[in-house]
Amino acid sequence: MAATKRVSESLILVPSDGSLHGKPLFYLFSVTQIEEVLTSPKVTPVPFTPDYFLGLAAWHHRPTAMVSLDLLLGVTSNPPDHQKGRSLVVTEVQNEKTPSHWTHLLLHMSSGGRMLSEVPAAQPVSPQDHFSSEKAGMVKGLYVWDDGLIVVPHIEHILYGSVESWAVS
Repeated sequence: MAATKRVSESLILVPSDGSLHGKPLFYLFSVTQIEEVLTSPKVTPVPFTPDYFLGLAAWHHRPTAMVSLDLLLGVTSNPPDHQKGRSLVVTEVQNEKTPSHWTHLLLHMSSGGRMLSEVPAAQPVSPQDHFSSEKAGMVKGLYVWDDGLIVVPHIEHILYGSVESWAVS
């Protein structure tokens, strides 16, 4: 395995409820992507939406879309129970089309995330070898490490790609 590498900003590593090829899965975020972490917000389901779209939750008095990365990437088929103390990460991304606007998205995450000051020793692998072409575009990086697999979600593609029609800004 490659040596660990210090980074200039902290990282957040969050376990997934799913797995990929029988290996535990983790999501890696930069703290600059995370605006706030919420616990058990009230979620209102929206009919006729894909299974990974869990519904809308109020965040600072704004309706905000909540998505399950596990369901979106197909690493589990079980809808999460977002009312049982699970943490939600509010992700902020600047839209290149309208630089003065910010878009927010609640990502359902398992509890047990941790802060890292180093990138874990890991080997990169091709997302196209592990996900369908549609889903691989939502993965910025995929890495094998001692504890399983690390997915770096491509938040911009998730917001403005195939799920653009329902992202709430």
